[in-house]
Amino acid sequence: GVQPCALPICSFDRSRVHEVNGMMCDRLAELLMTSEWVAHDNLGREGVPADRVHFVGNLTMDTVRAMLSQASPPKYTLRQFNQPQDIIKQKHGYGVVYLSPQGLGACGELLPELFGIFRSVCRDLPLIVVGAEHTLQAIESAHLCEGLSPTQIVLLPVIPYFKMIGLVGTAACVFTDSMAVQEEATIMGVP
Repeated sequence: GVQPCALPICSFDRSRVHEVNGMMCDRLAELLMTSEWVAHDNLGREGVPADRVHFVGNLTMDTVRAMLSQASPPKYTLRQFNQPQDIIKQKHGYGVVYLSPQGLGACGELLPELFGIFRSVCRDLPLIVVGAEHTLQAIESAHLCEGLSPTQIVLLPVIPYFKMIGLVGTAACVFTDSMAVQEEATIMGVP
């Protein structure tokens, strides 16, 4: 049967296990589906015949575009969690913070330093922080939002995709360590 294989952009660093694994998959797969045209060049450099490579587009971009019409306005998301809607009505807009549960959201020792930065930011740009339960518990147990008003910073649990797209799509900017959220924000033109 046909074995499809998605391909990230190659680094050609054969000392990296992920790179070697990717190259092996490229050799074994009968059909390679790419999301970027540069991947075709990379596969050609690897010696993969062009007839095995097909451009399928960027699935994240397609998903974001399909979901935009279903995106929930931020006011409804805030209302669902009994948070004041004033935070989204500020002069300069608002920022969204998403810390990945496997990344900075799991690094309790870094949260105080990050929130020192977020405290400075939220003086001028209010922040909506979306995080996993353990991340929010760490923030609350360390009292990292103490002294900040709900018009400066709001904490929300992880929310469904259509609500997150609504928050990110109307934000002034996004602070994240998540490549997925970064890509979605970029697609929507949000710094």
